[in-house]
Amino acid sequence: MALYELDPWGDDWAQAATITTACLAPWSKKTLNPQQFIPGRRAARKQSREEVVERLKLFFNNVNKSRST
Repeated sequence: MALYELDPWGDDWAQAATITTACLAPWSKKTLNPQQFIPGRRAARKQSREEVVERLKLFFNNVNKSRST
C-alpha cells in the first residue's frame, strides 16, 4: 500500500506499451504483445582502434580551431 502511495500509476513503460497495444489492435492482423513495445538494452558496439583515433583527431581539430578564433 505504501508503494502505491508513492507511485500510484505503476510502471510507465508497461502502461505505455498496453496503451499502444490497445490502439494498434483493431488494425493489426496478428496478436500483439505489450512487451514488444518496451525497449530493451541495446548491445553496445565496441569501436575499433581506427574509429577511436579518427574521432579523437576530429575532436582535437575542432578544439584547436575554436581556440584560434
